[in-house]
Amino acid sequence: FMPPPSSPRDQSDDDLCHCLANLVGVILGCQPQSNHLWYHLFSPNELKNTYMTGFMYDSKISPEGLLYDCGVELTAEGQYGRPDYHKHATRGTYSLHSLYFLLWANFGTFCISMLTQPDSQSKIHGPIISEWQAIRHYCVSQVKRMWMYLKNNLSLSDEERSFFVTRCLMN
Repeated sequence: FMPPPSSPRDQSDDDLCHCLANLVGVILGCQPQSNHLWYHLFSPNELKNTYMTGFMYDSKISPEGLLYDCGVELTAEGQYGRPDYHKHATRGTYSLHSLYFLLWANFGTFCISMLTQPDSQSKIHGPIISEWQAIRHYCVSQVKRMWMYLKNNLSLSDEERSFFVTRCLMN
């Protein structure tokens, strides 16, 4: 799924892998079909025509509406992407910190789904995420971007970020 690193992984990458494993453990510990992350992992195609968790607009995920990669816009620094974002948000807003965690979990689960289930990519690419996206690269880059925001924008150390994510998963 991800090419082998040309140099040894750093602690941040190891922590990311451990937290993704914790995420999968939480999903497997819940009843099937009991939360949105279960669908991200096992049935991403069933997310079509639902409202994405964290999506700010009153539009369901579909090619006729907005797709998964269009409903949340952040700047390179991790701030809300458009000045009118809150004005046009129709479904309420999350704090940036909650949004970072939520998007990390959503895209992380998509990554694990594509890694473990051969047909998952075709279930995500097109009906859920735009066809013009390089799907694997896009999902991995979103996971790593949210991972970075969780550290930098919350002013956490690597260890504190891992603890924070693990505690969020426990709740």
